[in-house]
Amino acid sequence: MPSYLTLGGILGGTTLALFLIRKYMSRKWGSFTSDLKLDGKVIIITGGNTGLGAEVAKVMAAKGATLILACRNWDRTKDFLAQLRKSSGNNDVHFMKLDLASLQSVREFVQEFQDKYNRLDILVCNAGVWMPMEKNLKTQDGFEIHVGTNHLGHFLLTNLLLDLLKMTANSRTVVVSSSLMRTGRFDPADFDNFHEGRVPEKKAGFAPTGYCDSKLMNALFTRKLAEVVPSMMSVCVCPGFCGTELGRHVQMPWYKKMFFPIVGLLFMRSAFRGAQNITFGALKESENLVNGGFYRECEISEDDMKRLDKFDKDELWKLSAQYTNLAE
Repeated sequence: MPSYLTLGGILGGTTLALFLIRKYMSRKWGSFTSDLKLDGKVIIITGGNTGLGAEVAKVMAAKGATLILACRNWDRTKDFLAQLRKSSGNNDVHFMKLDLASLQSVREFVQEFQDKYNRLDILVCNAGVWMPMEKNLKTQDGFEIHVGTNHLGHFLLTNLLLDLLKMTANSRTVVVSSSLMRTGRFDPADFDNFHEGRVPEKKAGFAPTGYCDSKLMNALFTRKLAEVVPSMMSVCVCPGFCGTELGRHVQMPWYKKMFFPIVGLLFMRSAFRGAQNITFGALKESENLVNGGFYRECEISEDDMKRLDKFDKDELWKLSAQYTNLAE
């Protein structure tokens, strides 16, 4: 009997400790709500059918926006779209096909959008991929899968939509990055980010180097975009470590799978909670934002802004424009 009591005490103490640690960690998480109505506003959310994008879509639809879910797959979107229309009471929510891993698909999406709409109030560049580097995957145009999809696809999309964004008063672009950009690198003289990607070091972290580099590019792109179009608010946000489908292609060894639930319990927030950082970037009053700023937990991250100063955003823009044939 004493052994059972001892075991129960250990389990109870451990559970309490984990609960207290999670509660402490969650106090730092960004939180944002807004009473702003969006009737008459046109919003695009890439990857708006799942994860963070879906949570942002719920907020925007409920506020009355004309909402475009820019996604790759109709079959993976149709059920969510029907549920979203029903739950929000907003039938002005639509699917438009967009595959960011294909520059041709990006151009076709923009043409279709321009044929239907004459304004764009908010562009949320949210969609992304996370793939093991050893798979050596490429986009349809031959770019490293993370850089080609997460960065170049959004770079071209945003630039092709700039005329509409500039024509729309108080328009805004929100680019979703990650704190993993802190381990990202961009150095064209040292390695080819765009085609081959950065080879992981011997003791590489859990995150693919291509993903980290693409998230760094997202942040650098946002800073440069604020210079190119100073009349439009452009912000980059980190949603935090969230429970989404992003890592669904990763195969973990059994021993890591054993510990992952504990890690998730301590540090992982829900997609709903993480999406509040994106909603913050989209709906916070412009006078309370820094154009080109990098935000974590709904606050400007001065440390990350200083880190971004070390990289050449002008060279990134130049190469991105070249590889996407932007002038065509």
